[in-house]
Amino acid sequence: MQEKKNALIVVNSFNIGGTVSSLYTLLSMVDTQKVHIDIFARNISGFYIDKLPNCTLLPENLWLSYTIYKKNFLVRMAKTFLFFIRKVLEIVGVDMFLIYNHIGGKQIHTENYDAVIGFDESLSRYISALPARKRINWIHCDYRRYVNGKDESCYYDKIDTVVCVSEFAKGIFCEYYPKYANKTVAIHNIINVEDLHHKASKPIDDERFYNDCFTIVSCGRMDPVKQFHLIPFIVDRIRKNTDKPFHWYIIGGGNEEVEKHIEQEIEQYKVSNYVKLLGMKTNPYNYMAKSNLYVCTSWSESYPMVVNEAKALGLPVVCNIFPSASESVHDGVNGFILDIENMPDVIASMIEKPLEIENYQSENDKILESFYSLL
Repeated sequence: MQEKKNALIVVNSFNIGGTVSSLYTLLSMVDTQKVHIDIFARNISGFYIDKLPNCTLLPENLWLSYTIYKKNFLVRMAKTFLFFIRKVLEIVGVDMFLIYNHIGGKQIHTENYDAVIGFDESLSRYISALPARKRINWIHCDYRRYVNGKDESCYYDKIDTVVCVSEFAKGIFCEYYPKYANKTVAIHNIINVEDLHHKASKPIDDERFYNDCFTIVSCGRMDPVKQFHLIPFIVDRIRKNTDKPFHWYIIGGGNEEVEKHIEQEIEQYKVSNYVKLLGMKTNPYNYMAKSNLYVCTSWSESYPMVVNEAKALGLPVVCNIFPSASESVHDGVNGFILDIENMPDVIASMIEKPLEIENYQSENDKILESFYSLL
């Protein structure tokens, strides 16, 4: 029998977002007979703070935690003093960050784990400074957009494995750092289909949502990359191509300026009867399950997890053209990949005659074995 592994996963916080939700799903699927997982959060706050399954949350640490809210006044003052000293020394070229993290790592015994995992691209510096037998860093994005010209090679020199959430994301990272290609792998985000259907069965508590006609849904944070502001234009074109009624719901929160821009476009195209902003939902899946079509308008995605969740719930998908789209959507089988200009005609056709898609095929066993093999 294979020896049980011990892993430490580091996150920035427990805030709602694709990274933490993908961690939630991974943890919900792991075999606790094969691996024990501890979680250390730099900032213990956010929706998922007490919701991550099959793991143990480590307490805050004076040296490692970004902020400390629950400790006494003296601890908070010590934390502030250490931060001030670090910033002063950085001005003269002394990087105390590495020393602080080494001390903190020793305090929580990071060297005793089989692997220490930074579950976010922003944690490469953090993970590289912790004492560890094996260091792993997870990249959930288009690395070029995140790194923005910086050189992080001094951190990745100390990282043993780089995990990217798609072949596209892996290709971008290896293009940026060719010398790390032999230690970079692609592992898709896992989908817990049973849990997804359980959440989808919950009642809807928003009276603005009703699916008495063809219902379209799009989900994600309010971010320019999602291009939700183009939905009113698409809707305006759709209604000129079909007489059948339809609704389009946008689920997500975040940037108020982006939301205001969408509202302005709704007003400009006079489509308020068609397009509704429902805001942030901790459970968007019951809305998705009661819809007929999922549409992804993003101009870039490293791996569109919500697209795969939509497929698992039986929804066909219309997806904008970006490099990783073909890893999730197969034209004519479970949806269509096409540019924004062509979306109105295709969606109108789907409203007239909905696409029947094949049953969702899970790759969870393959993903889990890949995860275990990292440790």
